[in-house]
Amino acid sequence: MEKMPLKCKNYKVFTNIFTKCKIHCIIALITLYKPHGGVMPRFFVPSTGFDGDIVRITGDDARHIARALRMATGETVTVCDMHGTTHTCVLERITDAASVARIVASTPSDTEPPYPVTLYQAFPKGDKMDAVVQKAVESGACAVVPFLSERCVSRPDDKSVEKKIARWQRIALEAAKQCGRGIIPEVRRPLSYAQMLEEAAAFAGTVPVKNIVPIWKKGTRYLYTGGSVPMRDAAIYVRENSWDDAYELWRQAFEGTKNQKKKMRAALNIAVYYEMKDSLAKAEEWAEKAQQLAKKIDKKNITDSPQATIDDVPNYYLTTLYLAELKERNAQLPKLKLQMSRFNDDF
Repeated sequence: MEKMPLKCKNYKVFTNIFTKCKIHCIIALITLYKPHGGVMPRFFVPSTGFDGDIVRITGDDARHIARALRMATGETVTVCDMHGTTHTCVLERITDAASVARIVASTPSDTEPPYPVTLYQAFPKGDKMDAVVQKAVESGACAVVPFLSERCVSRPDDKSVEKKIARWQRIALEAAKQCGRGIIPEVRRPLSYAQMLEEAAAFAGTVPVKNIVPIWKKGTRYLYTGGSVPMRDAAIYVRENSWDDAYELWRQAFEGTKNQKKKMRAALNIAVYYEMKDSLAKAEEWAEKAQQLAKKIDKKNITDSPQATIDDVPNYYLTTLYLAELKERNAQLPKLKLQMSRFNDDF
């Protein structure tokens, strides 16, 4: 009976010593291990978080610095202002609510592409969009825009869309941190197919001409070459590439006759002349004159047969087709002028 207390006491002493050893070992491991692996952690801070050379990091990022990374004052972090500038900062105060750091160096972000890239992605099934957003951010996209196409199986309602966008934005944030981006790419609200086409076309009109592949569309133009001496002589000038001389003869032919068919032919040729001179507004004006004259010429057939073919209304068909092509070119002209004016016509 006398030995029992001694054994219990020795056991307790041994247990206490063992427990202390375990604690010492764990403390040593914590001291040696850095969760960020020696890589400078990256955080995104809005402009409201900057005050001169002082940066205030709040919210989840502040708790991450204090609890997950267990950083200490004097250590450095990377702070991006979300406008293309990367700041190297030294931590001066760390709390769960906010960490304060001082900027010691600032450089333009070298991880952003020279030109903004927007990914338009049709809604995939399941959670595949998560991977799309992550890889798009890692590849350099500046925005991801989901859209609904005709064959999309996934068609979330407004309530679930809000949740999905919030989730995708968090994925974009984490991907931007992991790959060292200088901005947080935006995941925008879904568009319809028509809205996507309209927005993409409008954006393409602002892209520098030197950085897109030009697509040339061929057009066929017809000229009337007979009916009078001026028209035949003008055809010779066209073959010699003397368009100004040809125009003068077409103008004479238009003003020198009362015959509607001859006037229509001269008007259509004048429209082609102005198109060759890149004066599309004048070209459209003369094409409309030619169309009105053609309508009078083919009026009977248009009235008698609503389903008239090109054989029934050849003059009206030709002038209307040409006028439609001119209007299409005119509609695209503002985008072309925008490109050329931005780069001083250097393309």
